Amino acid sequence: MSESNDARLAEMREQIDALDRRIVTLIAEPERCVLAAGALKKDEAGGRASAGPRRGGG
Repeated sequence: MSESNDARLAEMREQIDALDRRIVTLIAEPERCVLAAGALKKDEAGGRASAGPRRGGG
Protein backbone atom coordinates (compact mmCIF):
# COMPACT_ATOMS: atom_id res chain seq x y z
CA MET A 1 0.00 0.00 0.00
CA SER A 2 1.22 3.47 -0.74
CA GLU A 3 1.49 6.20 1.87
CA SER A 4 -1.51 7.89 0.28
CA ASN A 5 -3.63 4.78 0.70
CA ASP A 6 -2.35 4.27 4.24
CA ALA A 7 -3.38 7.81 5.15
CA ARG A 8 -6.82 7.35 3.58
CA LEU A 9 -7.27 4.04 5.37
CA ALA A 10 -6.29 5.61 8.69
CA GLU A 11 -8.81 8.40 8.08
CA MET A 12 -11.54 5.88 7.29
CA ARG A 13 -10.74 3.96 10.48
CA GLU A 14 -11.03 7.20 12.47
CA GLN A 15 -14.41 7.89 10.89
CA ILE A 16 -15.60 4.36 11.71
CA ASP A 17 -14.41 4.75 15.31
CA ALA A 18 -16.24 8.09 15.59
CA LEU A 19 -19.43 6.48 14.26
CA ASP A 20 -19.04 3.61 16.73
CA ARG A 21 -18.80 6.10 19.61
CA ARG A 22 -21.94 7.90 18.41
CA ILE A 23 -23.82 4.61 18.11
CA VAL A 24 -22.85 3.57 21.63
CA THR A 25 -24.00 6.95 22.95
CA LEU A 26 -27.33 6.66 21.11
CA ILE A 27 -27.88 3.11 22.36
CA ALA A 28 -27.34 4.28 25.94
CA GLU A 29 -29.72 7.26 25.64
CA PRO A 30 -33.00 5.36 26.25
CA GLU A 31 -31.60 3.93 29.48
CA ARG A 32 -30.80 7.43 30.75
CA CYS A 33 -34.35 8.52 29.89
CA VAL A 34 -35.89 5.49 31.62
CA LEU A 35 -33.81 6.09 34.74
CA ALA A 36 -34.81 9.77 34.78
CA ALA A 37 -38.49 8.85 34.34
CA GLY A 38 -38.21 6.30 37.13
CA ALA A 39 -36.76 8.93 39.44
CA LEU A 40 -39.65 11.26 38.63
CA LYS A 41 -42.21 8.52 39.28
CA LYS A 42 -40.50 7.69 42.57
CA ASP A 43 -40.66 11.35 43.62
CA GLU A 44 -44.36 11.56 42.68
CA ALA A 45 -45.19 8.39 44.62
CA GLY A 46 -43.54 9.66 47.77
CA GLY A 47 -40.62 7.31 47.74
CA ARG A 48 -41.86 4.36 45.71
CA ALA A 49 -42.14 3.96 41.99
CA SER A 50 -45.62 3.83 40.52
CA ALA A 51 -46.59 1.22 37.98
CA GLY A 52 -47.48 3.36 34.99
CA PRO A 53 -48.27 2.23 31.47
CA ARG A 54 -45.46 0.40 29.72
CA ARG A 55 -44.14 1.23 26.30
CA GLY A 56 -44.97 -1.28 23.58
CA GLY A 57 -48.53 -2.10 24.56
CA GLY A 58 -47.58 -5.39 26.20
